Amino acid sequence: VVWPLRVTVGDVLTAAREHFALEVTEADAAAMLRHRLEFRGHARWPDLVTDAYEYDG
Repeated sequence: VVWPLRVTVGDVLTAAREHFALEVTEADAAAMLRHRLEFRGHARWPDLVTDAYEYDG
């Protein structure tokens, strides 16, 4: 069984608030998530489920 990697902009916003006491915009969170996925090589994974590429930045 292959479980897809699911990470959303909402996950980034929640982590920023809860772990770092930061308020960021959805566009900034999407940009951070896209950068992280691309840096780690996860952006090419066929089982990646994310909304990071739906935001204009």
